[in-house]
Amino acid sequence: MDYYLGIDFGTTNCKCIVYDETFQPHGSCSVPNMVRYRGKDIAEQPAEEWWDVVRTAIRGALADAAVLGSSVRSMAVSSQGISFVPVNAEYHPLRPGILWLDSRAKEEMALIFRSVSLTDIQAISGICPTPAYILPKLLWLRQNEPEIWANTTKILTPHDWIVYKLCGRAVIPTTMASGTLLYQYREKCWSNRLMNCFALSPQLFGELVWSGEVAGNVTPEAASALGISPHTQVIVGGQDQKCAYLGAGASSDTVTISLGTAAALSKRCDTAWKDPSGLISCSPYLTKEGWIMEGVVGTAGACLEWTQRQFFSSVRYATLDSRAAEIYHNGGNSLLFNPDFAYANEKTSLPAGGFSGLSLSVTGDDIWLAVLEGIAFRIRERLEVINGLD
Repeated sequence: MDYYLGIDFGTTNCKCIVYDETFQPHGSCSVPNMVRYRGKDIAEQPAEEWWDVVRTAIRGALADAAVLGSSVRSMAVSSQGISFVPVNAEYHPLRPGILWLDSRAKEEMALIFRSVSLTDIQAISGICPTPAYILPKLLWLRQNEPEIWANTTKILTPHDWIVYKLCGRAVIPTTMASGTLLYQYREKCWSNRLMNCFALSPQLFGELVWSGEVAGNVTPEAASALGISPHTQVIVGGQDQKCAYLGAGASSDTVTISLGTAAALSKRCDTAWKDPSGLISCSPYLTKEGWIMEGVVGTAGACLEWTQRQFFSSVRYATLDSRAAEIYHNGGNSLLFNPDFAYANEKTSLPAGGFSGLSLSVTGDDIWLAVLEGIAFRIRERLEVINGLD
């Protein structure tokens, strides 16, 4: 029997599942992927560790499924979006990867807006730009690490790096390209205007491809490292939230909510929408037909995990939820929580990542309820915008 590997490279975990030809799962493995935080703005991961955790996850899933690597016919990768690593001509990483959680490029946002208006960037890219995206961080890299920039041949997202390590070909799927802020979402191609404006080139990235295309066969080196056949095909995947929408089997009248480090609301559409509020982005879907709207609560799962780890490390999530539900059904409390841990939200009076209404009467259970409500409110806020656009 032939088997297939699905690899989901998230921000804090890498998961691999072994499927048979009827799409039945046979085994899986999840490997933690550590984020290095420095100060309040820096979030990085060494690209070498990206490959290490993928390799460990693949071998672990095959062992869990009791499947021979030689029976794996193909594999595909989904990954966290808008993170990247610069590599040289030999495809060696020049520095740790810069993550989407990283907000160091605040000053570069001002530089961008001096060159192109917010309205124009959103009209071209379908995205309301923040320091999370790749373009401002490329400008930061060029300004602050000129030696690294001078030696940079390619910018690879996690998907692109993993695919390169698997088959030796540098590609970038459209769903990852849209997170650069350099991609025209309506025309589904690179933006010459934005590339020229910031003295960048499409050659800085991998070959632009669509999800589902064959990137190549596994290299002998990767086959040896993974214990699989060098005849195994590597299939282009995409940005994780778009892949999650497809995997959920959602139809065009359905909004999916994917809860991970971030919470993402996704809905496929036949029109390239533009959201005047800037809360909802629009980008090409995994296939050439249609687009997908996405609203993100950037640190929804991350702040929930942070709260549990800092205040309730010995208490199970289910217990915390049960206690919070009891308070809610008894009338709730007045404590408010803003889950924007990575970036301040200019549309709220709350500070970034903040509580409002703390007092000596507040209990730990009140705090947990406030965190849940804050996340739920942000999700509802984006859901209402999506439903209003379509």
